[in-house]
Amino acid sequence: MRLAGIFRYLSNNDRLWNLQLVVSRLEFNKVTLEEALHGGIDGCIIAIPFCNDEINLLAAIDLPVVVMTNTATLSTHARRISRLVVDNEAIGRTAAKYFLSRGQFRSFAYISDTLQSQWSVERERAFEAAVDGRAHFSTFKPRTEYPEKRMLPEVELGDWLKSLPYPTAILVANDRYAIQVLSVCRTCSLKVPEQISVLGVDNDELLAENAVPTLSSIEPDFNEAGYRAAAEMDRLLKARKTTVGRELICGVKRLVERHSTMYLTPSAQLVANALKFIQQRATDANITPNDIARHLKVSRSLIELRMHEIHGKSITQTLREHRISLVKRQLENTDHPITRILTDCGYKNIRAAENLFRKTTGLTPRDWRKQHTSS
Repeated sequence: MRLAGIFRYLSNNDRLWNLQLVVSRLEFNKVTLEEALHGGIDGCIIAIPFCNDEINLLAAIDLPVVVMTNTATLSTHARRISRLVVDNEAIGRTAAKYFLSRGQFRSFAYISDTLQSQWSVERERAFEAAVDGRAHFSTFKPRTEYPEKRMLPEVELGDWLKSLPYPTAILVANDRYAIQVLSVCRTCSLKVPEQISVLGVDNDELLAENAVPTLSSIEPDFNEAGYRAAAEMDRLLKARKTTVGRELICGVKRLVERHSTMYLTPSAQLVANALKFIQQRATDANITPNDIARHLKVSRSLIELRMHEIHGKSITQTLREHRISLVKRQLENTDHPITRILTDCGYKNIRAAENLFRKTTGLTPRDWRKQHTSS
């Protein structure tokens, strides 16, 4: 999402930057950075965490840098380095507002990261302040031999979870830790969300959608952050050495509710299972409503009835809408040919798919891509 925001800025402002993308911590180190500097670079946008040595190297040569990670500790001579950070207090407040609106919890809790970083502390404090003494509040601060590995101590965490008064609402430092919390809950036979509701941060869809149960998560506005990071780099480049860096704040985009915080009646659970199956198999061109009913081990008429009662739509409508949403996402975020996108999203008949897309959205796939990648 950050990268999409960067590209959006470049497109909107007719910038032709020659970008070199580095996607992992293993690739981004002093050696590779020095090689890049030798080849000649004008600036650097960094979203990879735990890169203080590399950032300080860039600061020492006065290169324009925009840092997009909460883990960075900037040196005092980092004159031309701007920092774009997530609004951690807004995350804590968002979590508290959501849980309090449910009105069902006997206690609230926060699970810190293993390094007990400043960004995590800020989320915890804002969460507790917003809960404002309405219920018991506790914090789990992991004690582990290797905190840099970012693994929660399972036995200690399990004992702590079992000691809480249920139902408990838990905000976890981020999605990666929240996945571990869900695993420990399963090991300890704790029911999620009936006993413990688990809310993560970042809305990493790959993690959240494949968690058991699926993970609710707060999503910072990473796309806007990427856009603003590119704009800030543009500012630093234009000003040459006449300006200094600054700190910018990335707000919260939304809270995505999934099963880890959403208690479901049996009927609602049946529909949730149907929706999950559709999400997993929508790109299969041969999938039908009858396949979904067979997977759920219920009759077609029953799942259609429950889908209409809770979702307000038929299975066919839901499957169609999900496929259309997949097409939109690929049109906006990839440069794949339209025919390939439609095929990848489960359509056999390309002409019929294009007509359906135009009927649903009012635009052809080509026009949708133009409108949503240049605005």
